Amino acid sequence: ELSDEQAMEVLPSLKILSRARPEDKARLVTLLQRMGEVVAVTGDGTNDAPALKKAQVGLSMGDGTARAKEASDITIIDNSFSSINKGILWGRSIYLNIKRPILFQMTINVSACLIVLLGSFIGMGAMVGDGLTIKGAGVKHLGLIPEAFRRLGIQIYIKDDDILIPRQEHYCFESFIDGSFLNIADAPWPGLTPDLISILLVVATQGKGAVLFHQKMFESRLFFVDKLIDMGAQIILCDPHRAVVVGHDNATKLRGRRMSSPDIRAGIALLIAALGAEGTSRIDNVEQIDRGYEHIEERLCRLGAVIKRV
Repeated sequence: ELSDEQAMEVLPSLKILSRARPEDKARLVTLLQRMGEVVAVTGDGTNDAPALKKAQVGLSMGDGTARAKEASDITIIDNSFSSINKGILWGRSIYLNIKRPILFQMTINVSACLIVLLGSFIGMGAMVGDGLTIKGAGVKHLGLIPEAFRRLGIQIYIKDDDILIPRQEHYCFESFIDGSFLNIADAPWPGLTPDLISILLVVATQGKGAVLFHQKMFESRLFFVDKLIDMGAQIILCDPHRAVVVGHDNATKLRGRRMSSPDIRAGIALLIAALGAEGTSRIDNVEQIDRGYEHIEERLCRLGAVIKRV
């Protein structure tokens, strides 16, 4: 018969509530929640269902009624309260095991997107234009990316946290005494990210020498090279993981073509190839590029490129 305010004054000292009706149990849960408490309710009968439903955590017994089980969040199969502690431990363990890889992947993917974006602009600066300066590049976080471009002969200068890519009239691939090919392969961080292999491959089409690209971590990412071959690149696709590029040494430019972007990485590589090609190129399915390079045409147009979205 107590009002809500009177009942809330009594609740902190309440130990036992006898002869409670279903609505009394549900009211008790509601009042405790209004007081800021997190409420768990155990029950096995139909009269417990309203309280089980309202509580943050409803625990029904394995021998309880179907209505109680339906209203609850967890059913204790062995009817033992000690199983609640075990369930909490298992639940927290599963939650942490799900949370950790998600946080890891989010951190890695965000970092990888920024790194690949910088690598893409380094590739553009090497292929076309009169030079490019990238301000605030976060050089210490780029790992092997600048070194990978240097192995292709690209001149890269680092000043403080900025990267300068001057105009590249000619660039020669790194060579070995025994005459073997330069081999560029991806690897888990801090190795070379696989997302940059396609960009390095396009840059190599205008260098001097031969280089073997080995995409170890993913299959089929090199299948876009048939579009570069149509543009005049000298590429031999050995298998789904490896391709050999023989550079033109800027003696022969790529030719503009109509092509379709199969994914983000190949799409930005084809865009770089189109920027360095003679004539007009048309790239379809640009939504793939937009997924990782929003408004990329606006940024490149500010750098002097001529790109029109149709």
